[in-house]
Amino acid sequence: MLINASHFPRVWLHLIDKTQSTEEGFALYLELLERGESFVLLNAEGLDFSAYPQSKDEMQYVAQWRKTHRALLRQRVLAAIFIEPDAALRDAAQEFAVGYSKFWGYPMLIVASETEALLTADRLLSAQQ
Repeated sequence: MLINASHFPRVWLHLIDKTQSTEEGFALYLELLERGESFVLLNAEGLDFSAYPQSKDEMQYVAQWRKTHRALLRQRVLAAIFIEPDAALRDAAQEFAVGYSKFWGYPMLIVASETEALLTADRLLSAQQ
């Protein structure tokens, strides 16, 4: 996972990129949460989640981390916006988005393009101010 916060409050999440270890990525994620400002996660890698394999240890780490920081996640992360150009994959992912939202505590939105993702992010951020 790689978290790119250079365009904060738009934070790009790259799940396939293993430049950062799970621990490093989540340490940065916690730093973002502790800034005290709302932000939006963006991902342009599509919705083929089989491309993001995780070991059992990683899954346990993520679940524990999420449990520990759930209150901050709900307060600070306005949404995770995933870009998926394929309409069939977008439709198929809607059920997954419900479970994702319950797990993380913030909505998972699925859009068709980067333009739509950025407009959605701006709308969410403007409404927060």
